[in-house]
Amino acid sequence: MIRMNRMVIRVLATVAAVSLFLGLAACGTTNEASRHDGPITVVASVNQWGTLARQVGGPDVHVTSIVDSIAVDAHDFEPKTSDVARLEKADVTLTNGIGYDAWATKNLEHSSSDAIDISAAEAAGAKEGDNPHLWFSSNARKKVARELESAFVKQRPDKAKTFSARLEAWMETERSLEQRFRQISSEHGGVSYAATEAVVYYLLKDMGLTDGTPVGFARAVASDGEPAPADLKAFRNVLAEGKVAMLVNNEQEADATTKALVKLAGQSGVPVVNVTEQIPPDRRTLNDWIGMLADHVERAMATGAGKESKAHNT
Repeated sequence: MIRMNRMVIRVLATVAAVSLFLGLAACGTTNEASRHDGPITVVASVNQWGTLARQVGGPDVHVTSIVDSIAVDAHDFEPKTSDVARLEKADVTLTNGIGYDAWATKNLEHSSSDAIDISAAEAAGAKEGDNPHLWFSSNARKKVARELESAFVKQRPDKAKTFSARLEAWMETERSLEQRFRQISSEHGGVSYAATEAVVYYLLKDMGLTDGTPVGFARAVASDGEPAPADLKAFRNVLAEGKVAMLVNNEQEADATTKALVKLAGQSGVPVVNVTEQIPPDRRTLNDWIGMLADHVERAMATGAGKESKAHNT
């Protein structure tokens, strides 16, 4: 079963996290946002957003990302007491929202801290039920970057020009990515792909690609369920008949079903692009990582797009 009992695990993890937080609050833990003139203390729920905070803040911030490894599933993460304490003591907190890191957002709802809380979901206007992998959206990244600059300026008004310059430097890297996405779209716009999970949906949408994953399969995975036999058959047919230019595989959620689909893709000549949700250890920044993924997509498109186009024209 794909993600067996994950929903139950999430609920238990969230309840446990809130209990930890309330226990700390009862002990009188408080935050003083202007308690020092040193680096601003930033705590991010996940490293995708933590690296962005580090780029905008530079040496004027000290960033801790609680989930900082591709070996950890942020959905089901159970924070330790020390993790909850970090959130409580932060000057600025940064979460993803819309259920991706409920253990963090629930804690912050009960916080008596005067920290500045930034939610990527709120910044991007995302709502419950939307795809939660917001760091792959250019629009969300830009809005969160601006929120970070604003928060840092509030914490250290004397460094407003410095933070503004860092934001602009980061925006330049984002504009370079957007230019690259437009180029990919001009060459491969409308080409279909399939995915074992819609992790990089926003990224591929920015590139002008079309999600050709069977709807029933995609809905089952998004709701933490098990795809019906008919949905699996439809997915296998999509790969075997070359109806997509590539298969996107979330390596952090590998199971017997996804491994079988990856194997079938290889046998059918469909390129596989492996992705993770957290930034891998060999990438220093969010945009560096996204640039690497764009490389992988372009290589896959170069070999798979012709096959996909031929399949649709037969």
